[in-house]
Amino acid sequence: MTNAPISIDQVLQVENDGELMDIVEPVTGVPAWLLVRNYFFRVVIEGMLYATAGLRRHAPDYRVVDMARAAGVSLVHNLTVRPEPAQVVILGSGAGAMLRGERRIDRLTTYFADALSHAAWSELGVHMFNVKFAVRAPRVTLTAHRRLVDHALARASMDDSHLRLASKVVGIAARSTHRHLDWTIDTALLAGLERRLAIEMAGARRVISRVRHLHRLHRPRLVLADQSCYGTKALLNAVLRDHDIDVVEYQHGVITRAHEAYNFGDSWRTSTHLRRVLPSAILLYGNWWSTQINLPIEKLVIGNPHRESAVQEWPQLGPSGGTILVLGDGIDTAFYEEFCAGVARALPEQQVVFRPHPLEREQACLRHQQQSPNYQIDVSPDIYVSFARAAWVAAEVSTGLFEVAGTRAQPVVIDSKKSRFNFPDDPFPRVEGPEAMAALVRGGHSRFREVKHELWAVGWRDRFDTWTGEAIRAAGLQ
Repeated sequence: MTNAPISIDQVLQVENDGELMDIVEPVTGVPAWLLVRNYFFRVVIEGMLYATAGLRRHAPDYRVVDMARAAGVSLVHNLTVRPEPAQVVILGSGAGAMLRGERRIDRLTTYFADALSHAAWSELGVHMFNVKFAVRAPRVTLTAHRRLVDHALARASMDDSHLRLASKVVGIAARSTHRHLDWTIDTALLAGLERRLAIEMAGARRVISRVRHLHRLHRPRLVLADQSCYGTKALLNAVLRDHDIDVVEYQHGVITRAHEAYNFGDSWRTSTHLRRVLPSAILLYGNWWSTQINLPIEKLVIGNPHRESAVQEWPQLGPSGGTILVLGDGIDTAFYEEFCAGVARALPEQQVVFRPHPLEREQACLRHQQQSPNYQIDVSPDIYVSFARAAWVAAEVSTGLFEVAGTRAQPVVIDSKKSRFNFPDDPFPRVEGPEAMAALVRGGHSRFREVKHELWAVGWRDRFDTWTGEAIRAAGLQ
């Protein structure tokens, strides 16, 4: 791992090579680079900054039985709902699935769907093929089975022409990386990126079929989707636009200047190629987030529906227990475990709680040994319950730091090359290790500096209703 600091501006120089714009996926004409861009940059960033190989470089090791069960649940549920026309279709991964009282909701999409009522239809995945995340509700179609079929057909359709094109694109980017960052990517990782890109391109016809099917069932004029700025959604966005369907992204997590999905190199930002594959707008939590994005799209401040609702209920959850909550990132699990154990030893009177990222939760729970009575693993399904019990929230890179800003819990960044890269403009205090964290806690409080632009807009429902009313009228749907 190199000790040389890098910035997002240096990383984005990699894609300013004009050749990357000229090579397109042949069915849709979408630049092939966009389909592998996020994966490629993650490999570079994680390789240069992270202590261990990132889990995001590899597909999770799903069990066949879990995939089969999720596909079966999706198919059975879909037989119970009759697709209807909808002015707005909401697409989601299902990663926000949780119990809200007696009701299972998706915290990222359900609030919008409820606000739109019969004007909306939702298509949701089953997160990590775990059926407990399946949101079985009226006006919701589940897509786990389709995800498996699409991937299998794309793999089956991949041929030498896809591999040759993918090899050319990845090769250009790899040489540019070496030239600009003095970094050589491992050949095995390059081969994996080439194969991933080849599969993405081979799936282009399935994307077209999917959009045609969606259009036939619902006749929407607007699609609300998560991660629409990601290059992996470039094919879907382009095909939706070809069918005169507008695409708008809803913010699903943290966005900073260092988030490569929301920031592009100079040559791309003015490119007509990019505008075709981007959403027309993004719905943001607050004004501050708009300052972190350099994409040529409209930034609309709506708020965060689930946070707004959850924070209002915090007093009902009882007084803060004074816990020190540490949030994992799904990659450097051992680092967080050591950090938590160190803080627990330094502060035996304090309860230290490690909340693993969903990608590492099962592994962390299996590995956890009760090193001290005041160090535990957080298994609460709702992170806001954990926030309500915390006096301090520490992480390297997590949306949670922003979500507790302005509440009783005090956010703290664990200082590292990773956090300095990913959070270049955050307003929070930093600590370098367990002892520094313990010293901060003993001090009693640490106010983060005032943020010029607010993080969280209030009154999301009024803002959303106003925007959707205008959007529907503009699309001629009333």
